[in-house]
Amino acid sequence: MTAPKTAVKKPKTTTQRPEPLPVTASPPAEPDRQVLGRLLRMADAYRKAGSIHHAVEMYFRLVEDHPGAPEADQARARLMEIAEKHELAAEPHEARSIYERLL
Repeated sequence: MTAPKTAVKKPKTTTQRPEPLPVTASPPAEPDRQVLGRLLRMADAYRKAGSIHHAVEMYFRLVEDHPGAPEADQARARLMEIAEKHELAAEPHEARSIYERLL
């Protein structure tokens, strides 16, 4: 006679999956100082040529997109100068729009 077959239980092996790494945003790349300087000089050239609207938009781009950069601080100062000139030229609405956007 043959011996009855008994089921042999294999030990359970569990494979541990590694914990997923948390997703973290990488810090923003520091803007190229040379590019920011060129943008500031370009805005200055627009201002000198009398294209104040273009200059103001470029200054605001520096201020809003690159806060804390020295070029943004310089752009903010130039915007204040332009707003003051609008006040002196009896154009308070133009000055106000610059001041409010700087807030």
